[in-house]
Amino acid sequence: MMNSKFIKFLSLVLFAVVIWYASGYYFASKMKSGHGMMGMQRPTPVVFVKSAQIGSLETPDNFIGRVEAINDVSIIPQIAGMIKKIYFKGGSIVEKGELLISIDDSEYKATLDLRKAELEKAKANLKRAQKDFKRTKNLNRQKFVSDSVFDEAESNLLQAKASVKQAGANLKLAEIDLNHTNVYSPITGQIGASLVKEGNYVTPSTQSLARIVQISPIRVSFSATDKQYVKFTKRRANSDDKKEVEFSVKLPDGEKYNHKGKFDFFNNVVDGDTSSIKVYTVYPNPDKLLITGSYVEVLVSKTSGKEAIIIPQSAVMNDDHGSYVYVIKDETAHQVRIETNGVRNANQIVTLGLTVDDKIAIEGIHALKDGAKVKSIDVDVAAGDK
Repeated sequence: MMNSKFIKFLSLVLFAVVIWYASGYYFASKMKSGHGMMGMQRPTPVVFVKSAQIGSLETPDNFIGRVEAINDVSIIPQIAGMIKKIYFKGGSIVEKGELLISIDDSEYKATLDLRKAELEKAKANLKRAQKDFKRTKNLNRQKFVSDSVFDEAESNLLQAKASVKQAGANLKLAEIDLNHTNVYSPITGQIGASLVKEGNYVTPSTQSLARIVQISPIRVSFSATDKQYVKFTKRRANSDDKKEVEFSVKLPDGEKYNHKGKFDFFNNVVDGDTSSIKVYTVYPNPDKLLITGSYVEVLVSKTSGKEAIIIPQSAVMNDDHGSYVYVIKDETAHQVRIETNGVRNANQIVTLGLTVDDKIAIEGIHALKDGAKVKSIDVDVAAGDK
């Protein structure tokens, strides 16, 4: 009995010892693990950088512009007939001279053959009239035929010549009509949806077959006041003023269009109701982002004049000593003090402290310190890769 109790007691003691050692080992390992984590290096911060750029300090004039095709053509059938074949796909780019539609030509081929036969007949009649006239003329000289007979022979000759000309003209018209059975694109541009179907009967008085608009270059027009017109004209005409006018647009989604525009011409009259005049500018449109009929914001400014360093406003930090940015060089952050002169279009105007093409940290800057090592991502390069 005594041995049984002793054995149970000894078992409990051994169990407690095991638990105690196990717990000690567990907490010791956790402590070591914690010290190891505390000893690990923090990861290198990642920052986005952008080059400082030169920007104009002049405020551009803003206008609402409308995109217009320089060439806008409605394809109208020149003859009547049934649509035999449509060769184009709506929305595609067609080249000048490309076959678009064919109209049934069987009737026009038959008419052409008829006109050819009429011309041959007229030529045969002319040949006979020439012989009759020559014969009658000789007989008239010898007084074997009267003058009235000679006059009639001369009249028949003239009529035969006129018949040949008429038959030749009719043949030419038949050839033209036959050529019109094939409809070709008169310009290079984007063609819209076909307005007819194969099998439809069309005439010159019916609806157009399709519409083609020139895509690139493309025109943007806007209305300027008569005072702005005078300002534009003086600026362009004054040879002493070397500052050219620059035209740019913002797309309907608010993004600035990548291509600059060129002045084309002013309209020739001022609208008496609004005292405004239309200004026409031309833009390249290789990506078809400017769509005929859409509205865009037009920015008119000078390409030269007062300029300063322009950086994103998000890059500028402030403390008790003023404003500063982090310039990233050799993957190291350098705190640089700057002087600023206002904000324009979410960009900070910097008058002192930076040079063109300094790589400025614009995101991930709040945790930076002077001299800190960083991993930089150039947003200008990333944008160019897209």
